[in-house]
Amino acid sequence: MQIQEPLIQHFSQLTKLYEEYLMFYNIRKPEKEISSFIQARILRRESLVWICIDDQNDEVLGFVNVYPHFSTLTLGSVWILNDLFVKESGRGKGIGKALILKVLEEATKQEIRSVHLETHHENHAAQKLYHSLNFKLNRHFLHYDYSV
Repeated sequence: MQIQEPLIQHFSQLTKLYEEYLMFYNIRKPEKEISSFIQARILRRESLVWICIDDQNDEVLGFVNVYPHFSTLTLGSVWILNDLFVKESGRGKGIGKALILKVLEEATKQEIRSVHLETHHENHAAQKLYHSLNFKLNRHFLHYDYSV
């Protein structure tokens, strides 16, 4: 198992995983739209993505997607860990944990002030993982959305 940034030859598999990820949240989008969006974010460095690859067959087993952001409250850079997904055949093998640890390692190297994430309130497996990695539930701020 290897954690790395995706190469061009991984984009097709990565797109399929993003499609599965969106379906997990009951969101359906055309594959071409997903591919264009993801590739644009990666190539423009608007998003940081790491993938987990099976060393034996170069299969992409999971990904983590981070959006760099700034915070006036910390007067520094923060990262939003926006997406984490491991395909079903790779679950229970520590891949999600390895991907998050890669994010935390890179955040430390780059002196990022904090890494934020959110998850669905019923995603107990993810919550357990985040707690095990010392993420703290933020009880000071409420999160609001406004759809445009």
